[in-house]
Amino acid sequence: MSWHWIDLPLPPYFLGKEDRTIKSYTLLDDNKTICFSSVSDGGFGTYCFDTANLEWTKVGSWTLPFTGRAVRVPQLYNLHFGFHRSKHENIVALELPSPLDDGDVPPKVLYQWRGFRQPERDHEGNYWSSMDSNLLYLGNNRFCAAKFFGIFDGSEDFSDDLVDTAAVLTGLEIVNGQANKAKLRMIKHKTRTYIFEGSSIESVF
Repeated sequence: MSWHWIDLPLPPYFLGKEDRTIKSYTLLDDNKTICFSSVSDGGFGTYCFDTANLEWTKVGSWTLPFTGRAVRVPQLYNLHFGFHRSKHENIVALELPSPLDDGDVPPKVLYQWRGFRQPERDHEGNYWSSMDSNLLYLGNNRFCAAKFFGIFDGSEDFSDDLVDTAAVLTGLEIVNGQANKAKLRMIKHKTRTYIFEGSSIESVF
């Protein structure tokens, strides 16, 4: 059988006047339902799309507590891991069952680990501005945290030219010595910084 294009139903929030920008998304544990959240609590909230039945469902006016993509790890109690929605230096873990309960009660963050403070200036006085963050699951309870920065020459108002772009990669491991979901700990391993002169990384998978 050959593949072919099909028209998907438009998200219901396209009918309103809210900002359509997606801030966060993740795949639920049924492996067929994708959840999307708006940029802010004043936006369209959170919707789920069933890719098997091609159906949209609004699950709440709240927004998911992470930014970008969160990854689900079956080996770690089926928790979803991602960067905090507003504190991008932090990583959060939470439960997102399928289907999500209807109503306006957002999912509770079970864990929040700190420790990804971005560099403000380098040894040449250039200002570093966070551009994007990705969390990749490597298997065996290990992750790679990839953070991308724009390096500007001068002040924090970004009125100066972009000098370079940089990627900071950090190895992470979630450990659970007592085999208890309430005792998860995050361990940071090596960190490597890469400066791209005239080039950059577009994405990490």
